[in-house]
Formats: sequence, C-alpha cells, structure tokens
Amino acid sequence: MADQLDIASAVLGTAVPVAYGYVNVVGNVYRQIELADKTKVVGIRLGKGEWDGIERLWINKKRVDHTNTNLVHFHPGIAGELGHGLAPDSTGGDNRVDTWFADFPAQLERVTDSGKAMLWLKVPPDPAAPGPDLTWVVHARAKKCRIFDNAGNQTSYAFTTVPAWIALDLWIDAAIKPDAVPGAALTAAEKSRIDFPSWKAAADYHSAVLGSGAKRWESSVWAAERMPLGEILTQLMIMSRSYMVEYAGQIFCYAHQPKAATFVVKAEHLAPNGFEHDKGERLKGAPNRFIANYRDLNPKKLVDITSISRASGVCTLVTAATHPLLVGDDVQVINPVNGAFAGTFLVASVPSGTQITYLQAGADASTTGGYIGTPESRFMEVTEILDHDQHALQIGPRTPGGTTKVRRVPITLNFGSCTKDQVQRALKFLTYGTLGPATTPYKAPWDVKLRCWGQSVDANSDAILEQLPGDKITVDKTVSEEFQGDYRIRERNLVRDSQQGLIVEMHLHPWVEEALSDASDTEQAIVPIPSRPGLESVAGPANASYRPTSNPLTALDNGGTPRVNVAAFAMRIFGVADKNITAGLVDATSGDFGKTAFVYYDDPGFRGGPVTFNITFTREVARNQVGRFFVGSVPLPVAGGAATVGNNDGGGGAEYTRDGRIYPANFTAAGWTNPANGIDPDEASYGTAATSGADLTFEAYGFPQFNWFVSKKALVVKSEITAISGSTALLEYSLDGGASWTVLRSVSAADSAPVKSTVELNVGQKTEDVRVRLRLPGAAVSANASNYGATGADDAAVGTRAWTNPTNAQGAPDAVVATNTGQAQDSLETSHYLKVTNFGFAVGGTATIVGILAKVKRKGSFNDDAEFYQSVIDSRVRIVKGGVIQGAQDKANLSTLWPSVLTEASYGSASDLWGVAWVPADVNANDFGLAIAVDKERGPSAGSVTASVDSVQITIYYTTAGASSSTGRIYAVRQEVSL
Repeated sequence: MADQLDIASAVLGTAVPVAYGYVNVVGNVYRQIELADKTKVVGIRLGKGEWDGIERLWINKKRVDHTNTNLVHFHPGIAGELGHGLAPDSTGGDNRVDTWFADFPAQLERVTDSGKAMLWLKVPPDPAAPGPDLTWVVHARAKKCRIFDNAGNQTSYAFTTVPAWIALDLWIDAAIKPDAVPGAALTAAEKSRIDFPSWKAAADYHSAVLGSGAKRWESSVWAAERMPLGEILTQLMIMSRSYMVEYAGQIFCYAHQPKAATFVVKAEHLAPNGFEHDKGERLKGAPNRFIANYRDLNPKKLVDITSISRASGVCTLVTAATHPLLVGDDVQVINPVNGAFAGTFLVASVPSGTQITYLQAGADASTTGGYIGTPESRFMEVTEILDHDQHALQIGPRTPGGTTKVRRVPITLNFGSCTKDQVQRALKFLTYGTLGPATTPYKAPWDVKLRCWGQSVDANSDAILEQLPGDKITVDKTVSEEFQGDYRIRERNLVRDSQQGLIVEMHLHPWVEEALSDASDTEQAIVPIPSRPGLESVAGPANASYRPTSNPLTALDNGGTPRVNVAAFAMRIFGVADKNITAGLVDATSGDFGKTAFVYYDDPGFRGGPVTFNITFTREVARNQVGRFFVGSVPLPVAGGAATVGNNDGGGGAEYTRDGRIYPANFTAAGWTNPANGIDPDEASYGTAATSGADLTFEAYGFPQFNWFVSKKALVVKSEITAISGSTALLEYSLDGGASWTVLRSVSAADSAPVKSTVELNVGQKTEDVRVRLRLPGAAVSANASNYGATGADDAAVGTRAWTNPTNAQGAPDAVVATNTGQAQDSLETSHYLKVTNFGFAVGGTATIVGILAKVKRKGSFNDDAEFYQSVIDSRVRIVKGGVIQGAQDKANLSTLWPSVLTEASYGSASDLWGVAWVPADVNANDFGLAIAVDKERGPSAGSVTASVDSVQITIYYTTAGASSSTGRIYAVRQEVSL
C-alpha cells in the first residue's frame, strides 16, 4: 500500500504533457500494482485530452492488439461525468473510473482524470519479456483541434497535423479558454480576439499538396514539461515557416511565402534621422550552422520499390533487393510515383524474397518508385545540418599569412516530429533568410532601420500604420541608392514624439526570395568547402558523443544485496569542457546477484558534480534518452563472491576532435572473454577467445548515426591471431548491415604482433550500417540426431479450427493421422496450431547446435475445379522453444499445396537455426518441437476439406569439440572521420 501512495504522491503537481499530431510516447505512471499471480496493472497519464486514438502499441517490445480490452483500456481525455460516480466500471472510450482500479487497495482514491488521455494496461506474466520491468511504447494520434472557416464558424473538432490549427488551439487553451473542457466552443467575445481569415489562409497554405505528393507543412509537437506557451508557438512557427502577430487586439497568423510588397517607402515618408543601417553588425555573431533535431515520421527504409501493380484489389509489390517481411507484418509504402499507392498495409503473402502482396481498394493500376519500411521504425531521432559556408568564411579570423579560418557558430533547434524534406526547407528558410544566399562573392544582408511619419501613405494609397511584422515593403532609391530593394519587417514600434507627432519605427531585413522555395534539398547535398584550417569543435546534438575518461565502476556484496560503487571521474563530452562527476553508489536487489548492471545518470544540462546514479539490466535503457549518460556496465558478484570491476564500456556516439572516432554500441561474442574491450577507446585492452571445438565469432555493430558532413571516413580494426588450427581465421566487414560481407584479412598462420587493418569508406557511407566480425576456426566434429515427436496437442494461438486427435501425429509414420476438417462452403479458414513436442533428444551439454531440420508427413484434400475447389496449404510453420512458439522465422511454404497422399515435406536445414539461439538443453527438453497451422479453402459446392498429419520428425545437427584450438584477440573497432 505504501508503494501505491508513494506513486500517487509523486505525480501530484506534475505538469500534464500537451501533444499534437503523431506521437511516440511512454507517458507518466501514476498507478501501478503487481497482483498475487504476478499480473501487472499500470495506469499511465499520456497527456491533455482529447486524444484521437492509438495506432500501435508495444508491450515488452512485442506488438499487441491495442483494441483488446482484456489487456488495454484507452481513455481519450474527454470531460468526466459528475453524476456518474466513482464506481470502477469503464473499459475505455470515456473518462469514467477504470475497471482495473478495483485491483488496487480500497484506501487508494479512485479518480476519473477528467480531460486527460489515459492508458491502462493489465499484463499477465510474460516469460518471453526482455527484462524484469514492464515496458511499453505507444504510437498515437494526439490532441484534437478546433478547426474554423474564414468567418470563425467552427467546422470540426478533429485530429490534424496542420501547424496553424495546432498553434491556434494551443493559444485558445492557454490564453482564451484555459479552464474549459476539451474542445469547448468559443463565445462571440472570445472569437473577437482572433483574425480568422488569416488563420484559415495560413492553414490552407500549410495543407497545400506539393508536387512530391506531400503536404507543404505538417507538425507534431510534444511538450512534456512546463514549457512556456511562447516557446511552443515559436517552435511551431519555425517548423512551418510562419509567424504570429498581435494588432488592434487580435491575433493573426501568416505564412512566409512569395508575395508582393504592401508599401513603398520614399524619402518624403522619412522623419528626421529616418534612415540608418547596421553595417552588418547583427550578422557577425549570427549562427551559421543550423542543427535540426527531429523524429522522422517516415519509417527507416528497408528496401527500394521496383514496381507495384494492383489487380482486383490485390497489390503485388516488387522490391529492388531482398526484403525481410513475413506474412502478417505491417509494411508502409512511402513516396511512390503515384501517391495513391502510399499507405500502411498488412502483408498477405510473400511469394518470394523480392515480392509481397497486400490488399488495397482501387482500380487496376501500377506505379514505380519509392521505398518500403515498417511502422515500428517511425520516430527515429535524426539530425539534419545546414551550413552557411560563405558566412563562416567571412567571420573567420585571418592569419598573418593571409589564410582564412572557418568560424562555425552553431544553433540547435527542436523540430518535433516531421519529415526530412520539411526540415530541409525550414532550415533553408532560416539560413538564407537570415544570412542571405550562399553565393560567391558573398554579400551580407545588412539590416536597415527606418523612422517614418505615422500619417504616411504611398502612391498605392497604402498606409504605413497598416504594415505589420512579416510584411514585405520596398525601400525606394530616393531613400538610398545602395540599400534600395525589398525588405521584411522584423520589428515595428509606434513612438509618439511631443514635437514630431506619431512616428513608426521599423527594423527591416532584406527580403530573400530564395529562402521561400518549396523544394527540399535532397538532391543538393551540402558539401564542405575544400580547405577548412582551424575548424573549431562545436556542440553536437544533445549528448550523442561522450566518454568517461576512466573506469570508475566496482561492485561487491554489501551484506545481502549487490552494491555498485562509482569512483569520481571525468566525463568527456563533445563540444564542452570535461565535466567532473562526484563519486557515488547505487544498490541493486538481492535477486540481482550475478547479473550485469548498466549504470547511468541523467544530466541534460551538462552540469556535472553530484549526480544520481541508476542501474538497469537493459543496455538500451542506459543509453537511449537525451540527457542520459551511460557510465558503463559491471558484472555484479554472486552472493558472497569476490568484488568485481566494470567493463570499461561507458559512453556513446562519437568521440570527436578534428578527426573524430565513432565506436560501436553493441556486440555478440559467445565464448569470448571481456568482449567489451574490443569496442572501447582503450587499444591496449582486448577481448579474447580460444576455440575448443566449434568456431567462435566476435561481431561488433550499432555504430550511431553520424549525419555531419565529412571529407574522409575510414574503418579501423586492430586484431591479433595468437594461435591457429583447422582452417583460416577471417576478419570481415559489412557495409549494408550484415547482408553481405567482405574479407578484410585472412589468417592461416599466427600473428607475431597485433595488426591494425584500415578500409577507406565512401564519405556517404551510413555509419549505422557498418559491421565487423572476427571468426576463429575450431576443430569441431559434426554429428546429428533424429527423432519423432512423442506429444501432439492443439494450440489455439492462431486460427479458428481445432485439430481432431492431435495425438495421432505422435511417433513414427503409421497412417493414423491428426486431422483438421469442417468449414463453410465458399470460404477460406485458418487452423489452430498442431504442436508436436517431446522428441527425446540427448545432445551433450558441451555441443554447439548448428542446424535444425524438420520433416512433416502430411496430406490434404485437393480439387482444382472452380465449383468444387479444395486445397490445403501451409499457413505457419514455426519452431517451439521452451513450450513457446517462436516468431523469429516462419518456414511456411506458401506456394505449394499439400498433396492428396501422405508425403514428406522438409523445413529448415543442417545450417538453419530458425532465427533462434540454442543450447543442448533447449532441444533436449520435453517442450521443444514444431508447430504447424494450415489454410484450407473450400469452393461453393465442394465437400469438406481436411488436412491430415501423420508424423513430425526433427533432426538436430551439432558439433562437438575436437583436439586442437585457435586463439585470438580483438583490440579495437572504430570508424574515423575527418571534418
């Protein structure tokens, strides 16, 4: 009970997040309990309502059905119902008290959380969870907005990504109707504060569809803390190349776009001392490196599209390279030539490694171009940088020899969630709009200040008093021959002088038409200028690049619980001075002995000094948050065991100087000792391995994304083969995420010293796609064992039809079969799984499993007459480990119908592990086996369709240790870049 009160108290006074558009969110826990059967119930506050809905939900890193009310309750954040009471009777869709409040102690106050979007989860024990802590991630459509016409009539209250409507709704909720229920209509007096024609025109301009098929501007924003309204609105305006002004008691919104001047200033309009320029002073310290951080609303590209053809509502998509998709996966089609083919779809079949099919309504048609991705990869954190090289050269110092040094002045901007092309266009507006076009020779845009008579009217009868910030005006040559031209009003003030009367003071900036282009810079890569002597380090995005300068971690048994001691150390952070971190400690629980702990602290302000250290048992948690610093991992001792020392693997991203070094974040290294030494900055330490049978492989991957522009990029690996037996040792690298490999060096005789190998990479090579592996050959003896399953059972995890007599699939072939039959005519039906386990293997405990082959003897009804059509085909064929049907790989043959006589079909091979890691105990267990589901189709007049399985045989291929061995070391894996 105390824990529940602690959680409830902790959220009192917590700012409620405000979110619009598409969001990737975890939320704030405000109710949590674990029931006696280990079921976990969690109440999560998402944000201020009313939210539009959930698109996808992952629990414990697995996609779940968010409409399943046995698992998920979503409350959108509408107003509570005062008369309904506090009985826990809601399963979502409203903001009444959730039914799962009944699982909490009665003393805990029940609340409706009126006006707040809520998510409730009730998760039973999950043996396949990646860790002990319950985790979840939500992809959602956030807060709805009021939408108006020119006259101020509210035409809808709906989800939108139009920046103008989001900004207006934010302003209404904060300044006009702060205490109203979500979506409350405005009164006439409240509407009088808004200039609706300007907001509607801005919204229409934002929503216009460009030639690429995308809208001109879309925004998704999230304010998780008490962020001032002005900062949020400024972010929205920057993200949409727009601005807001207040005039005569009303709020206006305008988009920066090509337009005609609305006033021509001549000498006759100027008051005394009416013209001056700043000689470029304002530009001397202006930013010239614009760094945009954003979450990409488009998914990461899997593979390019060759063609898409739609016939009778079925789309066949052909890819340019092999794709990894399976039946039932979500796939997103992005940027095809014909935009009508874009969208997210469910894969219906996988005819080949370069084809998928899915359903989409529409006339028969075809298209090309674009790419595919998965919705799970949306919201990746991305950094886009645009440099103004000419300005950097102009403000850089000159040496006595006449050499110009580049001076970078960075500014980092948060663009929320949007797309690459929108970020590029917004950066172009900021860069060129502020500093002018990056032309040679470079002409800096000097600002001008005017003082005009308040009663001035130009030749077109336009009044100076009507000109507002953001407007375009023309300075006539009668004012200045040198500075004549078009300008944008940056600032406007009215000054009443006792002698001169009303004066309009205006600060003007040259109007730059090039900054208003709607073309993105995808095809115009920004490249470094040829020579950059004296390049300065500048602050990169958040804490993407940092390293502890020492190994501060030790762990010991503190009398019943493990304790991690953190010695004082310095954290080296790219772009700022080293931050000294005060010594501290953090305790684990008694159940954590023997685990590997990942230690981190949060310091988003880079302040250093005393910090709060935390531990987790998932590396990603310790690394993947802005402002979070990963100190390193340390193996916790066993209970009563000796103290341990950290793995010296802290840090993240790149370690930048003028020549930067980027280190991988992850590795796989079964059988290796101290493998983390192979990816840290210390080249003297190493990971090592000695084969005693099977080959041992070290693979490094997970280099961070590095979007900065470089003049040189290389891969460097330091390794040593100290003894060799069997075949050759291979050091290889991959530039496409492991799809293909190139030999860096082949070793058939022991090295006499460590060898440093270097590969020059293309400067456009994606750092995150680079992998390195070192394989040490063993002297393994190959063997195999084959058995038939001894237990057959029906498993209802998929399909609608149960298997009859599933035990008949047990044992060797005997023509006594398990069957699946019965369905309506003219229908397609999927069966339950037939799960066959208990194969009685006794593979030795030191063996290495290298392959699994399954053979199923089966038959099915068959008739190819259209009226009497009958067929049976694989739906799913999956391996079973620990009693759990594994989803890593599905071996179903979706192109071959089952024959009408008992015939054996094979799945897997002597080198196929089905995407799962194995040890002998896994295959020896009684709950190891195979699960099969089928699709049966029955024609309009056909008789019953039956699937039959006689037997399931599995062969385990494994190796055992030979007499000789190889030994090797890996000292360093890194990428090197030159800026």
